[in-house]
Amino acid sequence: MEMRSSETLVIRGSRLNSLFVLFASLIFVFLGVMSLEDHPILAWSGIGFFGLGIPVGLIFLVRPPELRLDSQGFQMVSLFKPAVFTWAEVEGFYMTETSGTKMIGIVFSPDCEKLRRSRRWTEAFTGVAGAVPDMYTRPASEICELLNEWRRRHIGR
Repeated sequence: MEMRSSETLVIRGSRLNSLFVLFASLIFVFLGVMSLEDHPILAWSGIGFFGLGIPVGLIFLVRPPELRLDSQGFQMVSLFKPAVFTWAEVEGFYMTETSGTKMIGIVFSPDCEKLRRSRRWTEAFTGVAGAVPDMYTRPASEICELLNEWRRRHIGR
C-alpha cells in the first residue's frame, strides 16, 4: 500500500516478505528442535538466531516498515528509531547487490556527519556505506529512481 499527499510519499513494506521471514524462521526453529539431541550447541544456536525472526515477522505483518519521502528528505521507519536523512546529506542512490541481495545503495555527502563511523565499518565489510533494503511493495529499481528524482526536485529548496 502507498499513501501520497502533496509533498509526501509513503511506501509500505511488503507483508509477503514478512510472511516469508516468519515462515522461514519457524521452519529453522523446528529443524533446530528436531536436532537438539544430536547437535545441541548447533541446535540451540539456530533456535536462538532464527527464533528472533518470529517476533520480527509478526511485528512487520502488523506494522510493516515504511519508506517516507518528503520535501526535506527521506526516512526508513522500521522496528526502532527511524533513520532520517535530508536530501543535502545524500549525493545520490544506485542499485547494488550484497551477498546476492538486491538493495539501493546510498552515496552520502562528504559533509554528512550522521553515522559516519558505522558507515565506514559497513562500507568496509559490504562495499556499501548505506542502503535502503528491497522490502517494499514497489521494486527496488523503481524506488531508486524515485529517490533520485525526489532528491533532484528538492535539493535546491
